[in-house]
Amino acid sequence: MKTARSLLTIAFIALALSGTAIAQNQPHATKQEIRDARLRGNCLAGLHSDNDGLIESVLLLVMRTKIQQPQLVLGSLSKVIDSLAVSGSTPSIRYKALLAARVCETPEWFTSCKNMNLQDRETSYRMIAGCMQEKLL
Repeated sequence: MKTARSLLTIAFIALALSGTAIAQNQPHATKQEIRDARLRGNCLAGLHSDNDGLIESVLLLVMRTKIQQPQLVLGSLSKVIDSLAVSGSTPSIRYKALLAARVCETPEWFTSCKNMNLQDRETSYRMIAGCMQEKLL
């Protein structure tokens, strides 16, 4: 099982790097489009890691980016986050992926979280959960 997961991780990293290379080779790709392609590729690779801390950090990065750039198209990244919300390796990962999925779906709910500090993950997650609670209750 670990070998299969490692192979899957390697495949996603290769896919991420090839996506970045394709974006760089497009003559009409803007710098922002290239950065967005790199972000999606790197985040996909991080979300397929066995390291829970890395997964949590990537989820937080995706949330902050989506709040700051609501127009950003996440593509397959959203599907991976939705999958983690259902079948993440720990309850903490599943909960944090659920928060990330809601941020990706409705970033306008979380505008007060634009300036969250990525260095303090737990406080940032509490801030996002608080914003969601305000909207839903």
